[in-house]
Amino acid sequence: MKHSDSDIESEIQEDIDNLVTQIGGMDISENFINIKPETKPENWIPNVSDMPSSSKQIPIRKEFNKPIQGYAAVMSTIRKDESYKPYEKEAIDKWETALRIAIQIQNILLLKMNNSDIASTSSSNPRTAQRGDIGYTSKPIFSKGIPLLTYQSNENVLDYQVNLRRLDLDIEDIKQRLKQCYTENPLQFWDKNQITAKLEMKDKEKEIRVKPMRYNPEDQKEFMIQTKELLDLKLIRISHSPHSSPAFMVRKHSEIARGKARMVINYKKLNDNTVFDGYFLPHKESLINWTTDKKIFSKFDCKSGFWQIKMHPDSILYTSFSTPQGQYEWLVMPFGLKNAPQIFQRKMDSIFKDYDFIFVYVDDILILSDNIESHLKHLDIFIELCIKNGLALSEKKTKLIQEQIDFLGMKIDGNGIELQSHILEKINSFPDKLVDKKQVQSFLGILNYASDFIKNLALLRKPFQDLLKKNKVFSFDKSLENQVKKIKEYCKILPKLQLPKDNDDLILETDASENYWSGVLKKIDYNSEQEKIGESICRYCSGTFTDTQTRYHINEKELLAVVKSCQKLFYFLLPKKFLLRTDNTQVKAFIKNNLPSKPEYKRLIRWQTLLSEYNFDIEIIKSDKNVLADFLTRDGKDD
Repeated sequence: MKHSDSDIESEIQEDIDNLVTQIGGMDISENFINIKPETKPENWIPNVSDMPSSSKQIPIRKEFNKPIQGYAAVMSTIRKDESYKPYEKEAIDKWETALRIAIQIQNILLLKMNNSDIASTSSSNPRTAQRGDIGYTSKPIFSKGIPLLTYQSNENVLDYQVNLRRLDLDIEDIKQRLKQCYTENPLQFWDKNQITAKLEMKDKEKEIRVKPMRYNPEDQKEFMIQTKELLDLKLIRISHSPHSSPAFMVRKHSEIARGKARMVINYKKLNDNTVFDGYFLPHKESLINWTTDKKIFSKFDCKSGFWQIKMHPDSILYTSFSTPQGQYEWLVMPFGLKNAPQIFQRKMDSIFKDYDFIFVYVDDILILSDNIESHLKHLDIFIELCIKNGLALSEKKTKLIQEQIDFLGMKIDGNGIELQSHILEKINSFPDKLVDKKQVQSFLGILNYASDFIKNLALLRKPFQDLLKKNKVFSFDKSLENQVKKIKEYCKILPKLQLPKDNDDLILETDASENYWSGVLKKIDYNSEQEKIGESICRYCSGTFTDTQTRYHINEKELLAVVKSCQKLFYFLLPKKFLLRTDNTQVKAFIKNNLPSKPEYKRLIRWQTLLSEYNFDIEIIKSDKNVLADFLTRDGKDD
């Protein structure tokens, strides 16, 4: 829906006129200063009716009398400000609607009041100013908690407010259009795409039948509820298939939090007999690095994504599963099939592959843009594609127009990445003493998310990996408990990693010891005069040498550390020139010299060929200067 300038302008002018009349003129320099009682009045209970009619009593302090301060910024500042009494914060929470309106109109008035000053300094370019200045352009103004236009000093105030209001209305239009994609039934729009999942069997005559599990009364009740829901939605049906895989209930913390157990089907034998679908899933690292320098994000989750694909009629019988209530089979693609992620990714890529602002990892969708105006256009295209292709979205999981977003286990803001808090919570929720190999595997699995953030993870992880060796007797002693505690402490102070930009100068530092290799990727920081002021961490990587590799000469290990670091960080390094730092002088000689074509040099020639793909200069540094990389490989003797 298009909103005419005249209609929007009339609304804004009415807002201005009403407030000007209310406060009796344009001199508002003191009218927005909060009048704060020092003590809570007796029997004082704040509610909406307590919102004062006089604008000078609106609880906004003088420091917020700038148009760059919007609702979200004000609320965030107030909630962190310890000088506000708890009951005042409670009142502010209850006055949110009035406060939101007050700040918006305050911006209108302040801009209008200062328009003559702004006009006198305007030019064809946005004005350069200090933070807090009316004409400041480096940060967006917020309206309704959403990043919007930045005020330009050469704009007419009313034109600016027209644009601001139009964006608010356009965002509302986006929200209304998205409702066409929200549904609780994953098959509601299936007729628009009609994609099916077909399973190819290695042995078509093999009968896949696994004995049902035993169930406690609680699980039996949960199965009864969930199978009825699935039958009602026509996602499953009663089965007479000769095949059967056992179903069971999972009751972990996440399932308890959402209020219901999760039904899981053990399709191991079916998967063993299924021909693998070789379609590649996106590289998570590359998806995350596409967010570099982006300012606005929206994230969407497909509603029960796999269930939006029907099973091919010839493959339904293979999905049969057993429950306490009997045997059922899936009419849609269930979770647990080994080819399900590839089948779904292929579908999503066929829809979005032509758009460089839409990124998909299975059923997670990220829209990213340089600014709000572009983002609204991108959202418009995205919604049109979803409607056209019958893609059902989850309303509950939609995150619309954000400056920071959680994606693939990372918290992303366009400048860097941090590990999501729920992953850190999972790591810290493990007991210091792990009770069996299964718990050790789970602990190592969740630690993989932190592999880019912890500089000595391979070294820290090795004792736990040794516990999982075949025929190894499980014994979790005090030293391992201390190792778990140490890892938890590291996770409390994980750094924010920088996302390298195309024009950044990169440094790769590598090192090796008897059992470990390591690498640290950095970028050089410059000031406005292009003078070097420091180096920032972009990624850590480290690993353990195999038994064979531990017998290599130290010079070979140092070279292998370079090879493995380049392979791990190829996405950053391969397209550009970088600086390689090492404390081993033989690395430089090896890379520059031609090797004899003899069998004993075969391994080294292979490494030399691999490194020839990269473009780098080499800097030899003293070992004590290679602190970061060197630390990773010195067998953990950091205390």
